[in-house]
Amino acid sequence: QYTAWYRNGKKQMEGSFSKDKETGQWEEWYANGQQKSVTRHADSLVYLMEYSDSTGKKLITNGNGSLVTYFPGGKKQAEGNYAGGLKTGLWKFYMKNGDKDYEVVFAQGKMNGAYKTWYSGNKIKAEGSYSKGEEDGHWIWYFEDGKPKTSGNMSHNMRTGYWVYFTDAGDTEATGYFKNDEQDST
Repeated sequence: QYTAWYRNGKKQMEGSFSKDKETGQWEEWYANGQQKSVTRHADSLVYLMEYSDSTGKKLITNGNGSLVTYFPGGKKQAEGNYAGGLKTGLWKFYMKNGDKDYEVVFAQGKMNGAYKTWYSGNKIKAEGSYSKGEEDGHWIWYFEDGKPKTSGNMSHNMRTGYWVYFTDAGDTEATGYFKNDEQDST
């Protein structure tokens, strides 16, 4: 059993470890003693079962609800939904300056759908898709000016099939065929 305490003597978190990994139920509290969250660790997943904001408002109950988190200073950090204790649907993440960082679709707690990420200034950086937590399907990475930088297919987080690499002027710099993330031919 592990327990951490705030300097004011109030409990900060409590839970158990097994083989150096959090296991079972974990609870976390705010410095004022109010409960913040209850998570359950099982099958290499973390289920968020209960979550209350610092004012005591319940946002996640029995693993279901919507959550918005904020950076210190008040800017939005992330927003999305939970079902059965796991992230589900479209989640949006933000940079500290308020710009978009990335957005991705979740299913049963794993990235599973469309993915986009941005440079500061909300300029597209990359777009593709995930399947069961792995990069899968067609991906495109962009230079900051919006021109394509790299384009190709992914399967299980590895490059596969035909890939194109561009110069910042938009000319084709290199092409090749990949298998299991290794170049197979040009």
